Amino acid sequence: MVRADVHVCLVSDQLLPNLLPALDIATRPDDVVLLVTPKMMSAAARLKLLLRDAGCLVIEREVKAYRIEDIRDAVLDIVASYSGRKLMLNATGGTKVMALGAYGVFRDLGLPVFYIDTENEAVVFLTSPQKTSHLPDLLKVKTGLKCYGYKIVAEENPELQPENLKLYQTLIDEITHWEKVLARLNYFAGAAQKHLWCELDRSTINDHQFIDLITLFQTAGHLTVAGDRLGFSSENSRRLVQGGWLEHYVYGLIENLRRKGRVMDAAIGVVIENRRGTKNELDVVCTYANRLHVIECKTAQLRGEKTKGDDVVYKLDNLRDLMGGTYGRALLVSYRQMRQEDLKRCQDNDVSVVCGHRLQQLETNLPRWLAGELLK
Repeated sequence: MVRADVHVCLVSDQLLPNLLPALDIATRPDDVVLLVTPKMMSAAARLKLLLRDAGCLVIEREVKAYRIEDIRDAVLDIVASYSGRKLMLNATGGTKVMALGAYGVFRDLGLPVFYIDTENEAVVFLTSPQKTSHLPDLLKVKTGLKCYGYKIVAEENPELQPENLKLYQTLIDEITHWEKVLARLNYFAGAAQKHLWCELDRSTINDHQFIDLITLFQTAGHLTVAGDRLGFSSENSRRLVQGGWLEHYVYGLIENLRRKGRVMDAAIGVVIENRRGTKNELDVVCTYANRLHVIECKTAQLRGEKTKGDDVVYKLDNLRDLMGGTYGRALLVSYRQMRQEDLKRCQDNDVSVVCGHRLQQLETNLPRWLAGELLK
């Protein structure tokens, strides 16, 4: 894509098509003019902040969504005001009437018009010479969340030390051996939330498999056992033992892809907040192909309570829609096997699933999910 001094953009609910060209330093315009309808003022305010963060000077021009002559007059006025500078129209957003009106003016004046095809990661030029160029991977997690009205208020530092990575891999490689006993350790870690320690009952102390599991976490430095007391070295370790380790395992796989250039950005334990102050937590989130990808990780049993699997699927589906809709993807990673009805519900909601022993193929399957395949 060639660079222009000024982009004229049509504002809609989807901000990414108007933002992405400004994130690329090679194509970033100096100025951006936003054609905004009254209904899109809130979206325009978010877009303006993002464009300014990218280094663009932004002005708004209010138009009527379905008054084509009003739109044509506004565009003609904009072109005249930028006489002597190179202009391009980004025709991706707005209503169809807005796009037709603006396109007609640019076409009649011999000015270039382009369209952002996010599905195929391409910039398509609609005026002569008609050509298509590749849209580079530009979107980072923080920017992607801002597009949908969220700010990051907290995020976790991943536990990816060698001893932890060895622990996580052991739990995955031997999943059929540890699956049930790990649920008991999750319970005790939850019971220790207040004081970072809890008492073990006699049957648990005499369970050799449970003691072997504790030894794995103890070797990695996360807990100790003294008599019938199970203690945790820190709140971070307690949360890791309670199930956070799976989030860190998944994040480690995503981070490996990022280092290889196959993921743009990644974060773990991200707490987000919208303008109303409502908070949500994302276990793992990454960006690839200019889309947000959200991953929910669960080590607890989802099939024991009928509503529990429903809640997880609803949360993922809702978050995916709030943070990108067609531009977002969701994945549920469960250490335990899931019920068929929960798997079907995920499939019906376009939520990918990797659970039980299939976790051993997660590293292989992640690139397929990132590329758009529904895992089930």
